[in-house]
Amino acid sequence: MEQNNYNEIETERVENFDEKSNGLCVCMICKNIFIHPCQCANCKAHFCTECIDSWVSKNPGNCPLCKSFRKISPHPLLNNLLSSLKVKCAYHPKCEEVLEYDFLLKHEEHCKFNEKIPCEVKKRSHNSFSAEDFVNNSTY
Repeated sequence: MEQNNYNEIETERVENFDEKSNGLCVCMICKNIFIHPCQCANCKAHFCTECIDSWVSKNPGNCPLCKSFRKISPHPLLNNLLSSLKVKCAYHPKCEEVLEYDFLLKHEEHCKFNEKIPCEVKKRSHNSFSAEDFVNNSTY
């Protein structure tokens, strides 16, 4: 698999993906696993926040399903389903990490194979970061 944008979680990256139950974790706009999901108050459909925000900016007030969109928090059971996913890092196969969904985006942001990280940071293991590193070094 080629290097992906870490803001996309393709279903192929999910090691324990089951179409029957985990299919509920897929955004109908981008067709990937939800990132920061939200829900339409009217029809109860779920979307990635970025996907629906982009959709609504082009189609003001319209939901792709019910044509009347009002954003609310996702159903709590969706968060439980997402938390159960085990996902390969976007930089696989270079990075061999398989992470729980809840830790994936943070890992990918700091993964040593992420080419967007400044050079001096890449020299360190991603496990060696501390909050103090980010506060004390203006290059982050």
